[in-house]
Amino acid sequence: MPFADEKEPRILTAGHDILALFKPAGWHSVYQYKSPGAPREPDLVSWLASHAEALPDSELKLAAQRFSPERKDRFLDELGLLYRLDRETSGLILCAMSREIFYELEQAQSASRLIKRYALLAVPQTVQLKGFLPPSWPCGELFPLGSLFESRHWVIESQFRPYGPKGARVACVSPDLVSRKVQRKEIYRTSLSLVGLADEFLPGSNILSEAKNVPEGTLFLEAEIRKGFRHQIRAHCAWCGLPILGDRLYGGAISQRLWLEAFRVRWEKPDREVLEWDLDTLMAGTASAGTGNIP
Repeated sequence: MPFADEKEPRILTAGHDILALFKPAGWHSVYQYKSPGAPREPDLVSWLASHAEALPDSELKLAAQRFSPERKDRFLDELGLLYRLDRETSGLILCAMSREIFYELEQAQSASRLIKRYALLAVPQTVQLKGFLPPSWPCGELFPLGSLFESRHWVIESQFRPYGPKGARVACVSPDLVSRKVQRKEIYRTSLSLVGLADEFLPGSNILSEAKNVPEGTLFLEAEIRKGFRHQIRAHCAWCGLPILGDRLYGGAISQRLWLEAFRVRWEKPDREVLEWDLDTLMAGTASAGTGNIP
C-alpha cells in the first residue's frame, strides 16, 4: 500500500553493491548548508552518516564514518545517493556502496535505464499557474480528462525554467515553443497512468483518513520518469490540470502532506539483466531487490 506512515528513515536492504533507503516526507535528501546559528532541518544523508556502523563493510560505510559535506566530491558529500527526492516527497532512494557502482548507475541514468515510479493523489483543478508556456489549463482542455479515463495513460513532456521568487518553482515550456537558441536543452518526460478514483482503489487503508477532507473526485495515479528534473512530476501534473493533493506550491488542494511517493526503481542493465526495488515489499521485509531479464 503506498504512502508509508513512517516519520523516520529506514535502511531497507543492501545487495548488488546498492543500499535501499526509505525517506519520510518532510526530510531533505541531502545535507542543507545553513548560516551559523540557523536551525538544522533533518536530511537523509546526515541520518545515514549517524548510522554508519549499521552499514555493511564498503566504500559507503567508510565515507559515512568520515562524513564531511564539503569535500566537493559527490560520492562523499551525498554518500552515494543516486538521485534526490523533494523534501515533501516520501519514498525509495538508492545509494551506491562503491564508486564503481556509483559511476555505473550515473551512466544508466544518463542513458534512461534507471526508471523510477511514483504513486500520487491528484485533484482536477481549474486554476491556471503563471509562467507555463502554453499556460496551465483546467483539466479537460489542454489534456482532456476523458481521454485519460479512456486510455488510462498520458505522456507529458517539456523543458523547464525557474520561476517565481528565487526560482522557488519551475515552469513547463512546451518543446514546440522553444526558440532555436535553447532547443538543445533537455526535454523531460513524465508518463502518467490512471489507477482510478482514490476512494475506490484505496479502500480500507489509512491513507484517505489521513488525508482529511479529501475532495470528491480525487484520482489515484502512478507516474514514471527516466530522467528527472527538480519538481518534474509536480510541475507536469499541475500543467495538465491535475496538481498533486497537498502541493501548495503548484496549486494543489490543501492537505497535511504532499501525496507523492517513490515506490519502485528499476535498473535495466546493458546485458538485459534487470534489478528492481519495490517499496511495499522492502518495507514488509519479505524480499530484497528482485532480478530478471528484459524480454
